[in-house]
Amino acid sequence: MTKELPEGMVPWDGGDDAPEDWDHGDVLLRYGTICPGHMVNWWGRGLEDDVGEIIAYTPEDNLL
Repeated sequence: MTKELPEGMVPWDGGDDAPEDWDHGDVLLRYGTICPGHMVNWWGRGLEDDVGEIIAYTPEDNLL
């Protein structure tokens, strides 16, 4: 089942570091939760089972 991404977000396939074009804003977790960017710890991964894996982010191009 493919989830539709919120407008302006792009899929993220994973990795240990944040994407270079991430705007430091909200991210979408696999379980459907939007997480505020200031709460995201890209370098401290491993809690995916507890909080949900990051599946999408908003790139800088979409800043207002």
